[in-house]
Amino acid sequence: MPTQIISIPGSKSLSNRALIIRMLCNNYFKIHNLSTADDTQVLNKILMSDSNNIDVGHAGTVMRFVTAFASQIFGEWFITGSERIKQRPVKELVNALRELGAEIHYKEKEGLLPLRIVGTMLKGKELHISASISSQFISALMLIAPRIMGGLTIILDGEIVSRSYIEMTKKVMEYFGVNVRVQGNTIFIPECSYKEKEFTVEADWSSASYWYSIAVLSDFDSIILQGLKKSSWQGDSVIAEIFEPLGIKTKSVKEGVTLIKDRVTTLNFKYDFTDCPDLAQTLAVCLVLMKIPYTLTGLSTLKNKETDRIAALKKELSKLGAILKITNNSITWDGTIKNAEAAPEIETYQDHRMAMAFASAVIKYPDIKINNPEVVSKSYPDFWEHFKKILSQNL
Repeated sequence: MPTQIISIPGSKSLSNRALIIRMLCNNYFKIHNLSTADDTQVLNKILMSDSNNIDVGHAGTVMRFVTAFASQIFGEWFITGSERIKQRPVKELVNALRELGAEIHYKEKEGLLPLRIVGTMLKGKELHISASISSQFISALMLIAPRIMGGLTIILDGEIVSRSYIEMTKKVMEYFGVNVRVQGNTIFIPECSYKEKEFTVEADWSSASYWYSIAVLSDFDSIILQGLKKSSWQGDSVIAEIFEPLGIKTKSVKEGVTLIKDRVTTLNFKYDFTDCPDLAQTLAVCLVLMKIPYTLTGLSTLKNKETDRIAALKKELSKLGAILKITNNSITWDGTIKNAEAAPEIETYQDHRMAMAFASAVIKYPDIKINNPEVVSKSYPDFWEHFKKILSQNL
């Protein structure tokens, strides 16, 4: 079949970091290709607003970034969000900010939103923080560190999850003139000023992962994903490497990258997703559709996302006949399919990645129904428009 072309949106993760840095700069700068994702639009609206009442909606990254940002902006700030956001942890970050002198109060339950923050001048020190809960806590502290009196030294305790997102934060900060030094599990950031520069957001590799799944399951010879760079600041660019043994080669072209069909070279897939947990759902679903047994590890952070993603995958993949064995850190499937439903109805649990991970299942299950498909707007608002345009030529 002819080559298909998809325009991948700007990276939500890079966009959110650039927006925070712009607010911390002394001068305004232009951000090109800003993500259209709900999370980024919410953050931009909050940062541009004069209101001290902040609603982060469903956005976990925004919750953490804004909590750190507000703690060093003089004034009184009230932060709340959706019912699911009020269940997601923030205590580790609040404790760290309090050590730096922040005045933060819980308005309801200890360790959870909503918060009342009285912004003040923060004072730097050597700060220990668990690296095993969420890299967003660490990135939030890193981004405000140049504005902290005396700078900040962050010592990461325990296993580091989503290390690639910490590395992304480092690279973005360095682009804007901050010398971030990493030595082992210690991060050194001096007190200094960000230097304003125009910034162009890369296309989003996390969003690209769903097209890898579609490419391997469809009859297309190749798909061009516009705007992507194989040499990327985004850790999720590793999806190109992950899909090689599954039969997709990635080639750099002028427009971005081309996904090219190749032969499958693995009969049993194993991968540690500690550094790229947002890719796990794509693989968990795709491998079932390919009928390739698998063991996915490094999934400890998935329980604290938009939903408990491990439990959600177990329940929804059972509708396709796959019985998963799960732990708090892993998912295993032995390749057996039993009692698959002819017209499965997939719940998305207000999780954008659940919806997009199961999208490719329509190739094998034409009567599948994905509930609340609009949740994709959190990261990729045009996904279904792109999906219908491409898949209508394949089905």
